[in-house]
Parts: sequence; C-alpha cells; structure tokens
Amino acid sequence: MPVQYRVDGHLLEFIFNGPTRSHDIYNVFHRAYEDPACPPRVAVLVDNRLSTTRDTRGPAGTKGYAKFFLEHPDRPEFTRVAILLPEAAVPEYSGTIDEVAQEGGVTIHAFSDEDEARKWLETGS
Repeated sequence: MPVQYRVDGHLLEFIFNGPTRSHDIYNVFHRAYEDPACPPRVAVLVDNRLSTTRDTRGPAGTKGYAKFFLEHPDRPEFTRVAILLPEAAVPEYSGTIDEVAQEGGVTIHAFSDEDEARKWLETGS
C-alpha cells in the first residue's frame, strides 16, 4: 500500500511510498486515529521522502491533506509533528508547514534527516 501507518508507544508514524491517491491517504488517517493501539496523546512522524505524488500536488495540495489530518474530529492530541522530506523539498514546503502549524495550533517542523526528526520528537531539540 502506498501509505501506511504504525504506532510505536507514543509515536504515530505515517509512511508514504510511491504514488498515493487521496482516498488512500484519508482512509489511513481514519484507521490510525481509530486504532486502539494509538494513545490519546502522541508525537507524529510523517515520512514523505518516497512519495512520488508530493511534487504533483505541491505545497498547496499538501496543505489540504494537512488540514484534514489536523482537524479530524477523532485525532489524538499531537505533542509535535515532524515531516520528513527530501532535502531539496524542505525549503519549498517550510512556509506551508509553518502556516498549517499556526492555523492548527500544533508544533510542526520539516526535516530531511530521520535521526534529527526522531530526536526532535523525543527531546524537543
């Protein structure tokens, strides 16, 4: 499946791989939020590095998914959200990510390095 999720303790991960249809993305968000293993308060890691449809949607299209992701009535409380992107995409998406974070009242940061993202989610630095 092109988008999957997994729960590891207090970390909810979404992994995008290859082409992703809108329907698949929304279904995975729903399943993750309804999963009994998902605690009511989580850090979130969204790995978008291997998505092949991210570039066709661009930051504006991605913003729509982010709003759904944050405004979903069944979502757990997010402590922080780390978005993994290819290094070249981080500057292009940073403005949109900042805007979504401000509108959604959630701390979100873009990373190209997975270890840095995981450290930030765990420690806040």
